[in-house]
Order: sequence, then C-alpha cells, then structure tokens
Amino acid sequence: MPLRGWIMLVGALLAAQPVFAQAPPAVAPAPHIGDTFDVAESFLGVKCKHWELKDLDRGGYLIWQCQDKLVYFSAGHGFALTKILTEDGKVLAMYKPFLPPLPWPLTVGKKWSGTYSGYTATDGNRWQATSTCQVKDVEPLPIDGREVWTYRYDCADDWWSGIFWGTAHSSGWYSPEAKIVVKATLTGNKNASYQIIGFKAR
Repeated sequence: MPLRGWIMLVGALLAAQPVFAQAPPAVAPAPHIGDTFDVAESFLGVKCKHWELKDLDRGGYLIWQCQDKLVYFSAGHGFALTKILTEDGKVLAMYKPFLPPLPWPLTVGKKWSGTYSGYTATDGNRWQATSTCQVKDVEPLPIDGREVWTYRYDCADDWWSGIFWGTAHSSGWYSPEAKIVVKATLTGNKNASYQIIGFKAR
C-alpha cells in the first residue's frame, strides 16, 4: 500500500477510536445537600426509590436518605460506603472499616485494593474480604432518556466466612456528572445490584 494510503488508514483508525478514550481523569466529587437520585426498585439492597443527600459531614459521614433509611459514606475516606441504618438505629448493613473507596482521580487502568468485614441483616451473613479493583473503561449509560458518561470498574472480592470461602465479582459505573456510582452489579446477588434512573446534582 502506498505511504499515503497507510497514513489515511491510520488516520481513519484513530478517528474511529471513541472520544471517551481520552476522557480526563474523574476527580473527587463535590456533592451538595439537596442532591437527589431515583432508582427503579432498590439501592444497595434497600427497597426505596427516591434518595436525597441530607448531610455532608455528620460525625464524619456523608448521608443519603430515603424515607426512614439512611446510607452512610465516609466523608474522610473517599466517600466509601460504611453502613446502612434506619432512623431508629436498626442496622441493615455494616462494612468495617468501610468498603474500599474509589481512588481519586479515576483514570482507565487505575487499580486499588482493600480489606473489610461485612454484615447484611436481610440474610444474617457475616464475612471478611479482600477486594481488588480496576477501572476498565469509560462508557455511556442511558439515564432519564439521555446518555451519561461513566467510568466502569470491575472488582473481585476474595471472601471467607468460617469454613466457607469464594470470590464475588462486581462492577460499578461512576458518573462525574451525577457525582455517584449510577449503576452497580454483583454476580449472583440481584438484590445488591441497582441502576439509577434519574438524578439532580448541582
């Protein structure tokens, strides 16, 4: 092939690359009280549809609320999920010290890991795990009739509980625009999976 043809071919291939391949790093979000999002059925296993950000730093926690359900994220550790309670203090889920936080800024290929212990009240399960994650791609997700750009990351949790052990695989999609993980899937656990269908973030 003539040199000019090779140049044109390379140019065409480069042009065909998705624009999100050169997406800028996703920096840590700056949420605001009053931000909201909606899910079709449940969020992190909690059957409640409309969530609102109520506190940015109450005792070290950023708190989302839906009816009498409260989800706590660590304000000082990358907004890592720590616990889910009811307003009267009933524990629905607990993660100690917290789930491994997203490592800001996010870039494709970035890796991180962490160890935690978990408890969920719905099934009474208690376990320990070492989670290893990596940002795999930047992808569009349809939310409320339009495409929202997200950073997709995949995780493998090597868990153990008494004499039992295994590996759980999950994926999350973080949206810089929504300032939250707008979709999460956990293989074999439909209750813990969710996708946001609408949001309002300032």
